[in-house]
Amino acid sequence: MAVTIPILIFLISIFLYYAKSIFYYIEKRRRYVRLAEQIYGPPALPLIGNAHQFPKSSSGMSEYVLKIGHEATEKGENLIRLWMGPDLVVIPLNGEAAKSILDSTTELKKEYSYEFFLQWLGNGLLLSNGEQWRHQRKMLTPTFHFSMIGDYIHSFNRQVKIFVANMEKHTDTGAMVDIYPSIISLTLDITCETIMGLEVSSQSGQNQAYVNAVKNFNSYSMIKLHNPQYSNNLIWYWFGYGKQTDEAVKILKEMSGNVVKERMKMFEKDNSANNNVEERPKRGKNFLDLLMGMQTENKLSFEELREQVDTFLFAGHDTTAHAISWAIWCLACHQDIQERLYEEIHEHFGSDTERDVTSEDLNQLKYLEMCIKESQRITPAVPFVMRSLKNDLNLGGKVVPAGGTIAISPLLVHNNCNTYPEYNVYNPDNFLPEKVRERHAYDFIPFSAGPRNCIGQKFAMLEMKVAIVHTLRRFSLSTEYKFHDNKRGSEAVLRPTLGVPVILKRRTME
Repeated sequence: MAVTIPILIFLISIFLYYAKSIFYYIEKRRRYVRLAEQIYGPPALPLIGNAHQFPKSSSGMSEYVLKIGHEATEKGENLIRLWMGPDLVVIPLNGEAAKSILDSTTELKKEYSYEFFLQWLGNGLLLSNGEQWRHQRKMLTPTFHFSMIGDYIHSFNRQVKIFVANMEKHTDTGAMVDIYPSIISLTLDITCETIMGLEVSSQSGQNQAYVNAVKNFNSYSMIKLHNPQYSNNLIWYWFGYGKQTDEAVKILKEMSGNVVKERMKMFEKDNSANNNVEERPKRGKNFLDLLMGMQTENKLSFEELREQVDTFLFAGHDTTAHAISWAIWCLACHQDIQERLYEEIHEHFGSDTERDVTSEDLNQLKYLEMCIKESQRITPAVPFVMRSLKNDLNLGGKVVPAGGTIAISPLLVHNNCNTYPEYNVYNPDNFLPEKVRERHAYDFIPFSAGPRNCIGQKFAMLEMKVAIVHTLRRFSLSTEYKFHDNKRGSEAVLRPTLGVPVILKRRTME
């Protein structure tokens, strides 16, 4: 009996401990759900949330979320909520509602769905958090200063001229050709040359395995995100997606790893005669050269170099390719706007279709910038940016509980029917100075905003402008499709489901 009492006390203590933990969890969960239910959203089912309502296609998912956003806006709401299984996702519908999360200096953590990208991008700038991210951002910001980016414009011109030359064989046939794969190859060549100083010549048909691996990886990421059952890795691998993802990652890492190794050899050779770090030139180099200089000074490992290279290959190649693709699609579907833009370009450059475009040229092409910004509005290259909350956050007048996810969505913010009454119409006049002044600064966020905005946005804008100028100087673009026939496929990037099918006609030189 004397032995039984201590055992009984021990068991009761264990029971009370776990009972208290369970009670605390239940109360916390009740509060979590109670706060979530104050936000507008469709009815959800236990365990699976709204997953049963999600369309299977990526374009269907875009339209589904836009539909809920428009319904909420018409009811005077500025947020919507969805349940991804048991997990809460809240989406601000306008810039004012998004401001508190975009401006936050503490709620900077990327949401758990980005963990899928860790196997490829590692802890590079895109996926790192906290002090690691702050250190990387501070270290990398000088490499994207405008004075550095201006040095890259020669590469932009050279690679875009290859793209234009490749398009020549499709001119004046009257047939549509999908130039989407060519645009992806163009941006890959530009990114590899400017970020790493290497020519990969994907526009000449090389390195297509890498291009396909990027496409496949993005597709698998959306399959996993939109199907909660695949969060279990056993199921993921059972259905074959795990193996296919591993194969894509192997190709992606081999590509970047080989590039880093080759560039490191060149870097060591260039500096073998000069061991004085202070005397090494810091300007006029590509991104990887600058990083390797930091490796000597700040002990960046090979793996850290590869992760940054993978990050900027992904961000600089895939997202910019889709921004250019959508811009060309918008212009091909709107002949009046295309011709007005061509008149601006022709007035500036005259009949010379070969002269390189300079930064000074681009600064004078105001309508060009309006056209690109409008394509970024209606079809932003990155449809969602996810943040995981460490603490409760007041968002648009509602409290989003800690542990929830906020999806900052350029797609929904840019297609808000109150902010842009004709949100579904491509109209560059939305970016006339007087129109811009009427809107909240965060009602247009193609590169996000605040502390975690896109570090390479000036680089991307210059690249897009050079591509559009060279293309329109040489060709007029049209298509047999209607603008909205090309659906917005919501993956890691906003993919045109038809590609970019256009008819190319050589312009007559005056």
